[in-house]
Formats: sequence, C-alpha cells, structure tokens
Amino acid sequence: MKRLVSKDPNFAAQFIELGARLAEPAREVTASVARIIADVRENGDEAVARYARRFDGRDAVVEVNPARFAAALDGLSGELRLALATCAERLRTQAEQELPADIPGTPDALGVSLARRFRPVRRAGIYVPGGRAAYPSSLLMAAIPARVAGVEELVVVTPLDPDAEAARAVLAAAHLARVDRMFIVGGAHAVAALAFGTHAIPRVDVIVGPGNAYVAEAKRQLYGVVNIDGVAGPSEVMILADESLPPKHAAADLLAQAEHDPEARCVLVTVDADYADAVEHEVRYLTQAAPRREVIEASLRDHGAIIVVRDWDEAATLADAYAPEHLQIACAEADRILAKIRTAGAVFLGGDTPEALGDYVAGSNHVLPTAGTARFFSGLSAASFMRATNIIRATPSGLKALAPATMAFARSEGLFAHAQAVELRLETMDATGGKS
Repeated sequence: MKRLVSKDPNFAAQFIELGARLAEPAREVTASVARIIADVRENGDEAVARYARRFDGRDAVVEVNPARFAAALDGLSGELRLALATCAERLRTQAEQELPADIPGTPDALGVSLARRFRPVRRAGIYVPGGRAAYPSSLLMAAIPARVAGVEELVVVTPLDPDAEAARAVLAAAHLARVDRMFIVGGAHAVAALAFGTHAIPRVDVIVGPGNAYVAEAKRQLYGVVNIDGVAGPSEVMILADESLPPKHAAADLLAQAEHDPEARCVLVTVDADYADAVEHEVRYLTQAAPRREVIEASLRDHGAIIVVRDWDEAATLADAYAPEHLQIACAEADRILAKIRTAGAVFLGGDTPEALGDYVAGSNHVLPTAGTARFFSGLSAASFMRATNIIRATPSGLKALAPATMAFARSEGLFAHAQAVELRLETMDATGGKS
C-alpha cells in the first residue's frame, strides 16, 4: 500500500492522483460497445444470440422458468435461506420509508395550485453479474426497492449458468424479490437488448445493477434511451480510524473491499503514524491466509493507500474531496466528522459497523455511486424507480394575475405564440365578464 503524509510538500499532487478514478474507458471498449449496441438495435435477437455464442459460450438466449426460482430457494441450506430472507425483509422495510410522497397542491393566493405526483416506471431491467462469483445480494438490492416502488414487471439478465451450484442462490433471490422474467445472457448485448427490446427480451424503462467495464459502458452510452442507476466503477472504501478501532479490524475491513476486484480502491486515513504502521502490519499478516490473496494483493498494491494527516478536520476535508462509495468513520470524533461530510455513497459509523454489514443485511442499499460520483449521485432506492409529474391548475383569476409576467417573458424571448396563448384567454375573459 502507498503511504501518504499530508505534511509532505508533494502530498497535494499525490492525493489528486489517488482521487483520479474517473478515467475514460479504454478506447477499444467504447468502440466495441458502440458496435454491439448498433448491431442489437438493428438486428435484435439475431445479434444478441450471435454475441451470446461469442462471449457467453451459449448457442441461444435462454429464459429461466420462474418455477425454478422457488425450487432453488427450497434447495438452499437453512442458514443461507435465512440470510437471503433477512436481507430482503430489511431492504423492504427501508425502501418503504424511502417512497416519495405526493404533493397534493393547494391553490395559492393567486388561485394557482402546483401538485407533484410520483408514479413508478412500468418495467425495470436488472443486471446481475456472474463473472468472478454469483451475487444474490445484488439481485435483492436492485429488485426489492423496485418492487416496493410498484414497478409492474422486473426483468433480470445474467450470464450465470442456471444449472450451476453458484447460481442457486441467485435464483432463490429472484423468488424472494418476485422477479417476473430472467434471461441467461450478459454483457453489453444484454444491456442493449433491455434498452431497445427484442422479440424475446422486453424493453425496459430503467436498467440497474453492476457489471464489468463493457456493461458499464453500455449503460453509459444508452443513458437517454433508458434511465440508469449510474455508471459503476470498481468498489471502494475509505476508513477514518484511530486506536479505538483495533488495527486487525481496520485491516480486515480493507481486505474485505480489496477482495472484490484487483481494481478495488482501499484507503485508510489516520492521525497517528504508529497506528498506520500497526494496520499495515495486520494487512500483510491477514493477506497471507486470505482465500482471494492474489486479488487482494493486486488491489492493495495498485490502488491501496494509508494517509497520515495532521488532525481530524483535515481527514474530513480529504474524505469529502475523495467522495468515497463507502466511508467508515471509527474514531473518537466520529459524529463531529460526520457533520462535515457531504459526499459519500454510504457512511458506516463506529467500530462495530463494518462496511460488510451494508453489503448484505443492514437494510441500506449496496448499489452506490463510485469513482467520486457521490458528489452528484445517490445510492439506489425506491425513488430510483419512480418519476415525478408536475400538475398545474390555474383559476381564471390565477391566469389573469400571472398573465403580464408570462407575456413579458415570451415576447422578450421571441416566442410570440406563447404570449398569444395567454392574451387570447384574457380577451375571452373580458368578453364573457371574467370567465375563460
């Protein structure tokens, strides 16, 4: 792991380099995804099947019979079945609290009412990755809020082999989340099929869920054709800690993030150089026995850092500038630091709140903004699957009161028909004694 010290003269440049996570996708990825999207748009299922053979090693896109979802749940161990049910229930409870409330719209003094109505999208697409491992938690995190929001149909695409042992938990999660349809297909071609719709795969209104660089780039290019949850990058954690968090616990939290991916970002910030040394020692020790040692070592070597700062105010400033996906605050001044944080996907307070809780059963959603996009994106929620409609109603008196300003704006912008639409109504009112 890199060691950065804030009082060093070159620290600012080092920190900027550490925070530069929004690199453009490789040119060949962008070009390849663009070709795939155009092909799927033009040729539909034929193109999807061709890419499935090429990338997924399957002769056709298979739709999973929903009866297999319940059967998969029945076949799980009691421990895992309980874990999935706990995750689903806690997500559901939280999502219900996230639902936005309609604004009914009460007429103001001028006689104009402004209402706001929230309604769910009709159909949502959920991408469940299946490269390095199976992720039933990702399916639940995406599907449960959508179902709570009232989405009519949930469509899952995943490259997982439905007959593989690893896929059983994903199929079981689909049952708990009441997924309607699941297609065994992955990659950019699956995302394009959801965006445009084919004869086999229905068109959706929003696509959510993590994936590899090709999936992320496909979502980016198709934003506007459909809504998306964001362009996901490698997972990341920043931990602000002092001796109140045992060094071994801090090290374990860093490894928990590093084992996701060789590109995962793991950063520890502390005010104590001796504590930094102790954590680094524990990181080396725990890594030796880690089942995913190669992945962890690559992540920590290329993207891991320990930063020693002057004080906790400086730590808070750095955390806010970094805008991490996951921010753990485990130090004596945790609440004071939290008050200074504006940009983080999710915050985990105290030494007994490891980020791993948020990945699974805390009840918060683990689909979060990465690569600094927490500056302007929020995590997935029930509201992500809803759209708002403004409803305006004006009485004759309200129209008359707002007419002069409306016509002044319209004429200043050269939009004379706008002004005329108001002016004709005023003339009608004058001719009918004030009624439009």
